[in-house]
Amino acid sequence: MPARRQTMPHPLMKGIYSQGFVVLTDRFVEIDELRALFPEFPFVRTIPAGERWEMGGATAVIDYRPEANGRVLIDTVPHPWPDHMGNTKDEAMLFGAWSMGHFGPFAYPHGLKRAVQQAWSWPEAKEMVPQHRGFIRLRSSYCLGAGPEARVGTRLRGTAGAETGPPQRKRRPEGRR
Repeated sequence: MPARRQTMPHPLMKGIYSQGFVVLTDRFVEIDELRALFPEFPFVRTIPAGERWEMGGATAVIDYRPEANGRVLIDTVPHPWPDHMGNTKDEAMLFGAWSMGHFGPFAYPHGLKRAVQQAWSWPEAKEMVPQHRGFIRLRSSYCLGAGPEARVGTRLRGTAGAETGPPQRKRRPEGRR
């Protein structure tokens, strides 16, 4: 009998974020300035900036797929993008933020440097990118504010119209090939 093929589970997100997107800015952008950019997506709430910019600046929360507890956080950070990861001794908060996915669930150190090196259609990137003074960060999550019974993730089995994620193979009855 041939060995059963194992299917790999859908890749899990790093930390609590499932996706991330960053826009570099030449100045600090106030959170209220962003409200006009997202008229179709009302801010559910805003959160003032914490003491440490690494985990998040002033933040707006937008509902995204509320039936799955989806949220998008948009924060503005008055600090240049940290392309290095920091270390546990000298920059513990930066290191922790990177390792928990606060700079993107699939972002890695020196990604901005690599992007500038690969910006063939934007030759000015080498001069422009180092001039940025802050960034706007969008992060999506299905874990924020959920109660203990809430489903976490994008797969909602048994919810009409909410079947998402990669297609699942149907299992064959035992004894059939």
